[in-house]
Amino acid sequence: MYPPRFADRLLNWFCAPHLREEVLGDLHERYVIRVAREGIVKAKRQYWLDVLAYVRPSIIRRQPHGTSKWTSSNPKFRDMLRNYVKIAWRNLMLNKAFTAINMLGLAIGLTSFMLIAVFVYNELSYDKYPVNASNLYRVQLSVVGNGNVEVYPNVDAGVGEGIQRAFPEVKATARYMAVSDYIQYKDNQFKEAHLAFADSNFLQLFSIPCIKGNAATALIAPNSIVISNEFARKYFGDEDPIGKALAVGTQRSAFTVTGVIDKVPDNSHFHADAFLSLASRHITNPTWSNIGFFTYLELSDKADPKKLEAKFPQLVAKYVVPEVQRDMGISLAEAQKSVETFRFFLQPLTDIHLYSTTKYEMEPNGDIKYVYIFSVLALFILLLACINFTNLSTAQAAKRSKEVGIRKVMGSIKNQIVFQFLTESVLLTLLAMVCSYGLLILSLPYFNQVANKQISLSFFWITGLFLPCFW
Repeated sequence: MYPPRFADRLLNWFCAPHLREEVLGDLHERYVIRVAREGIVKAKRQYWLDVLAYVRPSIIRRQPHGTSKWTSSNPKFRDMLRNYVKIAWRNLMLNKAFTAINMLGLAIGLTSFMLIAVFVYNELSYDKYPVNASNLYRVQLSVVGNGNVEVYPNVDAGVGEGIQRAFPEVKATARYMAVSDYIQYKDNQFKEAHLAFADSNFLQLFSIPCIKGNAATALIAPNSIVISNEFARKYFGDEDPIGKALAVGTQRSAFTVTGVIDKVPDNSHFHADAFLSLASRHITNPTWSNIGFFTYLELSDKADPKKLEAKFPQLVAKYVVPEVQRDMGISLAEAQKSVETFRFFLQPLTDIHLYSTTKYEMEPNGDIKYVYIFSVLALFILLLACINFTNLSTAQAAKRSKEVGIRKVMGSIKNQIVFQFLTESVLLTLLAMVCSYGLLILSLPYFNQVANKQISLSFFWITGLFLPCFW
């Protein structure tokens, strides 16, 4: 005749204490009536439905109106919280050695985690700054000779434009050629190692805006140059550089400044302090069978790069074979073998930094293997710091059994004691967080020097890597 015991336990668990007796009384009374009228099986089934019907916000753990003691607007709650913090601080100060060891252990763990995490984040963010980064690809060349395969990240001058003319899925192409040369303005002359010739649409393709001038037109005219803000201060000081001429090279060719950019983003696989118009080189008969130009393609949204690559051999047969025959003075049959030995392929822009292993890159690249290794290491350090913090806090709490007993004798309930210990843990975590910030500020310059990065403290806020300290 008794109602289902598990249903009663469920109701006792979720029902507010002040409503529990009334609800159970009503349900039991209805259950007895149903047993007499409909039988025990139907009565039990209906009892379960009645219990589940009470699972609603007005019943679940609701406090009586006007009786809540755990609201921040209640003055007693604020006084109690202030008292918990005061007692927690006293306990921490009474055990200075424990506090210092636990706080420094967690702080060092958090600092190490954030430094490694920001390194991983920076490596994964390379070349994602262009608006259409997912549609940008670099044309690379694989050459087979004497049993070896040589991969070049740059191709000849005519490759990009030829691919764009042949295939409509290619929306745009741009070339980039890194150089170093002397630059002079009045009495200021320096050897610049980071210069580059670039097509007129290069800045737009890579979403590099001009703070002075127009990025869409700045590199159209021959003998035009776009410089970085730092480059402008180096040569012109406080003068406006737009329209002024720089002497480039030993022949002192005059290049007119037509634009100023802030700088190329740090997380880019190339860096240049100044872009010179590629039209200045007057390439009238671009070839296909050499290298020298880093060539980038922008594909349409629906284009398949693998299907596009499969069409490249026909361009090799059309352009490369005649050049090989002419330059090497061999027969057409011999030259046609270059169709198999010359292979153009595409590499996604966002994969260049971590996945390109060719020795002819503009700058040293990263390695995806190290990203995986450091990611696991960062998580392991964070986990180890949390386990160490928990173990030390638990060991310290176990020594305070006498204090807990006295508190219970004096009338403290379980929740109050738990809240007191949690307050101490939260306070200790906040102290570790502040200490971690200090360690981060001190170690960041050395970290940048070792990792060859240019990461500022603001980067942690932008990327949200300070968040681990709050959790």
